[in-house]
Amino acid sequence: MAIEAVLDEALRLPEAERAELVSHLLDSLEGSDVVEPGHDAAWTEVIDRRVEEIRDGRATLSDGNEVLARARAIVAAHRRR
Repeated sequence: MAIEAVLDEALRLPEAERAELVSHLLDSLEGSDVVEPGHDAAWTEVIDRRVEEIRDGRATLSDGNEVLARARAIVAAHRRR
C-alpha cells in the first residue's frame, strides 16, 4: 500500500487511535539505523540543560492545556485558509 494511502487511512482514525499508531511506529524504529548514532546522548544533553534552566528559574514555563489550545487554534485557522 502506498504511503499516501496509509496516511489517508490513519488520518481517519480517532485521535486516541492515531496516538497509539504513532507510538507503535516509533517503537518499531527503536534500535534501527534510522536513528543516527549519538541521538540519545544528544537528547540527554538537551534534557539536562533544560531541567537546569527550569531549576535555576531561567526558563519560562507554560500551562500545557493553554499551549495545546493555542496550537489547536493555529491548526484550525490554517485549515480554514
